[in-house]
Amino acid sequence: MKLVDAVYVTEHGTKVGVEKGSLTIKAPERDRLRIPFETIEQIVICCRAQVSDEALARCARRGIRIAALTKNGRLKYAVGARETGNVLLRVAQVRCFDNAQGSLEIARPIVGAKIVNSRAAVLRWSWDAKLESQPFLASIADGLAGRLDTAAKATDLDSLRGTEGDSARLYFKALGHVLNGGAHEFSFDSRSRRPPRTPTNALLSFGYGLLVNEMTGALDAAGLDHQIGFLHRLRPGRPSLALDMVEELRSPFVDRFVVGAIRRQQIRLTDLEELPGGAWQLTPDGRRSYFQLWEEFRSHQEEHAFLGRTIDRWAIPTVQALLLARHLRGDIDAYPPWVRTP
Repeated sequence: MKLVDAVYVTEHGTKVGVEKGSLTIKAPERDRLRIPFETIEQIVICCRAQVSDEALARCARRGIRIAALTKNGRLKYAVGARETGNVLLRVAQVRCFDNAQGSLEIARPIVGAKIVNSRAAVLRWSWDAKLESQPFLASIADGLAGRLDTAAKATDLDSLRGTEGDSARLYFKALGHVLNGGAHEFSFDSRSRRPPRTPTNALLSFGYGLLVNEMTGALDAAGLDHQIGFLHRLRPGRPSLALDMVEELRSPFVDRFVVGAIRRQQIRLTDLEELPGGAWQLTPDGRRSYFQLWEEFRSHQEEHAFLGRTIDRWAIPTVQALLLARHLRGDIDAYPPWVRTP
């Protein structure tokens, strides 16, 4: 039986229900789709849809997470199984959060992995770049290497956050250099969020939203509290730990995916629309194309150095959440982040 992992609901007026032990999806003017519950890991809704009580109950019993996203990819709400996490693990998480050194020891490898992965992306782009672009990209890679050393020596969270922000600004200069002037319709000057002010920023924000949603579900499944983070400060309703954990995955997952889709012209400017006030978002057809491409991207495998084997990309958030839980329980001495080589 084929594992579909994620089911995406993108059309307004879609009805999600249950029939003969299978999930049913009926979009307007489309045939009813039946999917066995055994093949589903999560359901992502990005439209106005109706989910029956029976479908909600069946998903909750099976541990299938239902997440509703806004049009720019931010999480509106999520419905999952009954809380089953080990309370002792959450106590250990809170104790680590309350200990500045303990928080730093988790946050530092996360930031280090983010910088390593960002540098790997820049080096990979430099291999494909025109000869005149290579010195600039090489200088960015060198700058990131220096910031990696600074992050490793950080003695408090505030200085670590400063290094992380500085490395991100430097990295986005490289991303803009790679995209600007290419044989496509997109450009990138700087990162803008809430709302994204350019088409490229809209593509990035939507991908980051999907990644945060996946990590939130992975942390919940591992028995951790996704709101109690170590790098991102606490804020009511903010998934701080999920935001912590996706830092190491932003560049090798979302940025790589978006740059590749733009360069291959799999996503076009017509897949996005500008709203009154200057914000950009994907059109309904654009979201469907994005989801299809994203699922294809997630189905590929990556090497996991700590595990010593390759795993599917879609499984990496779950693996990292479990590794963090093992560290907090004292099973491993340090949290091992995921890093990707160029």
